[in-house]
Amino acid sequence: IPKTVSDTVLLARELGQRYLWVDNFCIIQDDQENTLRQVNAMNSIYGHFLLTIIAISGLDANTGLPGVRPNTRPLRYIPVDEMHEVVALTDRLGTIMGTSGYEPRSWTFQERLLSPSYFYVPDWQYFFSCLTKTCCEDAVSDKPLDEDLDPHNASPNCLTRRLAALQGCMPPQMALSIYAEVIENFSGQSLTSPFDIVDAIAGINSIAVGSLGGCLCCGGPGALLEHCLFCIPKAGHQPIQNTK
Repeated sequence: IPKTVSDTVLLARELGQRYLWVDNFCIIQDDQENTLRQVNAMNSIYGHFLLTIIAISGLDANTGLPGVRPNTRPLRYIPVDEMHEVVALTDRLGTIMGTSGYEPRSWTFQERLLSPSYFYVPDWQYFFSCLTKTCCEDAVSDKPLDEDLDPHNASPNCLTRRLAALQGCMPPQMALSIYAEVIENFSGQSLTSPFDIVDAIAGINSIAVGSLGGCLCCGGPGALLEHCLFCIPKAGHQPIQNTK
């Protein structure tokens, strides 16, 4: 078992949780029928998580999770202000995510949009984030975090609320505008294999289909296909092509 996964097992136990979902292990990789069924159910799988643990630090699955085991998190100097009070220096989560390998991946895009809460594990300290609040280890509890530190004030997390609204009743044209925004953000993500483009967003499509008036046809809702014919690539962006 990769070190990051074994550390995550320990972390889940410390959080008092008995069950842990790991895509690579819980989806049978050499069973195409099982894989297809699970991929299309990602909205239900992620949507029912207590939280999603996101390993930001490290380059591969053998890096581990800093802080889970003793002496695995480097020491950090804490500055002192003029009043000789200890001052906690908080890294901005948006900055940390922006320099990580997690953020630009297409497969993790819907993971963040579909999960109700997140537990981020970077090098220095842990962050917990949900739709209403973001907390970190060194934040003072009675002081709100800066807006740019809270990932739900910035894309793609702000899409989470609007994506959730797709499960309710709304006019198809309004649903299409939300779906189009999701697809625009998804199109900027990176794929190791171009064959994964449909599967990587299948969970979001499962949510969107009901509000968009039926099945998706060639990447757009069949009931609103005439509106989708006017879609053009955003300036400076190369459209992703499905080679299936």
